[in-house]
Amino acid sequence: MGARLTGKTGAVKVGGTIVASLDNWDINTKLDTVDSTAFSDIWHQLLATFIGWSGSVSGKWEAGGTNDAFWLAVISGAYVSLDLYPDIGTTEKYTGNAFCDFNIKVAHNGVVTFTAAVTGTGTLVRTP
Repeated sequence: MGARLTGKTGAVKVGGTIVASLDNWDINTKLDTVDSTAFSDIWHQLLATFIGWSGSVSGKWEAGGTNDAFWLAVISGAYVSLDLYPDIGTTEKYTGNAFCDFNIKVAHNGVVTFTAAVTGTGTLVRTP
């Protein structure tokens, strides 16, 4: 049985730099399939095609801070190089390049927050 973790020490690096004031990240992987079912088949027959990934990174907005990398990636049309750590104190991480969408939320009675939706381009590598 592996070690259980809390998200308390999770982290995200963009281009090798730790992004400050984050409180959440997630990754979703997807295997695309095509239906190859023929007339004589009783059960659906599927074939695997492509693998993809997406996710999000969110936290407290710091104008001009390290989380600005997500905004800059959007306006430049470039992708970011991501390292996503479940626990920054371990070697486990997920690494890949992703294009970003950016959302900032401002409420009169709260802290300014942001979310960067990321869509992977190329391989997502898991380092145990």
